[in-house]
Amino acid sequence: MIEPENPVTEKDMRDNKFLPTELTIAGLDTADGPEHPCYDGDSNKESVDNGMVQFMVRYGWFGSVVVTTIGATRFVLAGRRRVRALREANEIRVGAGLDPIRCEVDHRRASGASRDADLFAIVLAENELRRKTRSPMAMVRQVVRMLNFGSTLKDISLAMGVTENGVRRWVKVSELAPVVQTAVDAGRITVDAAVLLHGKPVEEQAAILDTLLAQKTATVAAEKAEKVEKAAEKQPPVADRRAQIVAKRKSRKPREEGKPARPPRVSRQDAAGALGKVVKRSGKTLRKLLALPTCALTEREKQVALWAIGDLTDEAIGFFKKAE
Repeated sequence: MIEPENPVTEKDMRDNKFLPTELTIAGLDTADGPEHPCYDGDSNKESVDNGMVQFMVRYGWFGSVVVTTIGATRFVLAGRRRVRALREANEIRVGAGLDPIRCEVDHRRASGASRDADLFAIVLAENELRRKTRSPMAMVRQVVRMLNFGSTLKDISLAMGVTENGVRRWVKVSELAPVVQTAVDAGRITVDAAVLLHGKPVEEQAAILDTLLAQKTATVAAEKAEKVEKAAEKQPPVADRRAQIVAKRKSRKPREEGKPARPPRVSRQDAAGALGKVVKRSGKTLRKLLALPTCALTEREKQVALWAIGDLTDEAIGFFKKAE
């Protein structure tokens, strides 16, 4: 069993801070694969978070990583992303003449027949629970790995945060035909539907799958046709809509006596010409105001204002002439 409070060695008891290069990530720093209890292939495929790297360059390390020692090697169980980020951050710091940063570790020691199962349970709990969008078949493959390491259904349920019945369902899916597992992984059928095929011959599973997919396609098409039909019922034909518009116009109340009629529509050209005249007159008025002896502006300020008025008037008149 795991002994979380006991250090691996006397040296680890005295010093629990190490350089990230002194820690080993299975499958990334070694050639290990799924047979290694500390291996997490999906985590190794993730790119390093550049934002985390820049944060560590400036502020240093945060949190701790969980490691275990197998032989003379310290393997990372949880915290791979931070270790990889700190490696890159230290390269930047050393290049800038700064000291490298050490990361704080939390040692876990496992021994006996359940060593591999206990170590992989930590890997699974740390990484699988963080990934909320994992596909069902990815979870099934991890369950199979735990079973191969000797874990019980209870151990797997504790590590993955599900019931033992949920684990049993994943085990059944792992025993289905590959074509059914592919359909589950692609989301074409649910895990519950796939479990119903468990125990049937492989050929029969494929035939039932084809029937289920055909029924699903027909159901989706029927639901779509029903939605289109309901939408058509709510929306009358074009001729009927036009008749409704005409009837609505005829049913309007006559304009009350004394109420001004709606002004006639003005063309764009007429509106442009009228606005051009307004701008020109406004410029003349402003010039007259600036010429008054009571104007508080200095001669320099008056000259600048006249230039601005002239530019504005010329631009406005030019614009409206184009509009005409």
